[in-house]
Amino acid sequence: MISVARLIAIGDIHGQADMLRCLLRDYSVAFRECSTPSDLEMFISNGGNETLCGYRVRDMTDLPGEHIAFLERTRLWWQYQHYIFVHAGIEQDMPLELQDPYVLMWERVFLPGKNGEIHIVGHHPTDGDTYFEPGRYNLDTGAVYGQTLTACDVLTKKCGKCDNNLLLISVEKSIS
Repeated sequence: MISVARLIAIGDIHGQADMLRCLLRDYSVAFRECSTPSDLEMFISNGGNETLCGYRVRDMTDLPGEHIAFLERTRLWWQYQHYIFVHAGIEQDMPLELQDPYVLMWERVFLPGKNGEIHIVGHHPTDGDTYFEPGRYNLDTGAVYGQTLTACDVLTKKCGKCDNNLLLISVEKSIS
């Protein structure tokens, strides 16, 4: 397996394109957004309007076809060593390949990883702090609610955040 020096994950973006650009420019990270809106109401209530505004379109049918194709090809989870990256939750004791897409995308009530697995998740906004616990790192720091967008090197737990003023905040302390 390939070894990496940094392994960066970004919390829920929810259409906050300016905050994302701030993180990408100033924190020098790469991202992979893994969300496919399967239901218009669910999409709109989870930052869909902000996403459409970011594209400067009024309707999902006006989104660039290559972006939709990218999202349709994107896996709902990704694993590197003992880190499993997923939007929402993972059902315990079920192989990743057999996971219910709804659980991976939307389920907020789930257990942390076990047997050394660490789930890197978003979708459950915190009060603005990155939350680390045994088996789970929650990176959704509430950008959808006007709080911050967080990028985290999951290997070191070092985080950077961008706020609504597009100021990068280096975070040394997170909740454990």
